Amino acid sequence: ISVRRDDDQIYKFKEGDFKRLRLQDIEDMLLLLVQGKLSNLTVEERLAFNVSLRMFTRSIVIKRRVEDLQLGVESYQKRRNLTKPDTY
Repeated sequence: ISVRRDDDQIYKFKEGDFKRLRLQDIEDMLLLLVQGKLSNLTVEERLAFNVSLRMFTRSIVIKRRVEDLQLGVESYQKRRNLTKPDTY
């Protein structure tokens, strides 16, 4: 995918680069896709791009929920003065 930003430079990236992009960049790409402004792509390319972005977005949501759950468990353990059980 090639994108021209406000600075008039063209940036190229592929699906593997999603994790290095800012979350705002992913949101902008989803917005462009929903608004139909990616007319330079074929229907198949837009569909594949949509699937890739949705899968990446889901992985971010799941990761954040797991992190929130872990923080909640740690907070609960601290409040209850619980420690990790000894494992042998």
